[in-house]
Amino acid sequence: MVKIYPVIQGANPPIAIIFTDANTDSVVSLVGCTGFSATAKHTLSGTVTPFTAAVLTDAANGKVRLDYTVGSFAELGIYNVQIKCADAAGNTLILPSEEGQLKIKVGAGN
Repeated sequence: MVKIYPVIQGANPPIAIIFTDANTDSVVSLVGCTGFSATAKHTLSGTVTPFTAAVLTDAANGKVRLDYTVGSFAELGIYNVQIKCADAAGNTLILPSEEGQLKIKVGAGN
């Protein structure tokens, strides 16, 4: 299931992500995961924008907050988002596992 989060161009409220299993819709536990980072890639231009922070806010319930600065997403359109972290064994995880499953849509403000 593709999730799309709206972002208004020129604004910068954090984006609250909840990871769920695509097959069961149950939350994905991130207990033991550390070292979070995130990027967004514009689907047309290929421009990659890093988030200033990816913060685990509720490990048991798969919640991550993405922070960014005003102007980070100056280009209107759709961005694919991926988050990297390390699991308890030190393995690198990329969430979601396939590009295009988590998106933000940057639209113009009033």
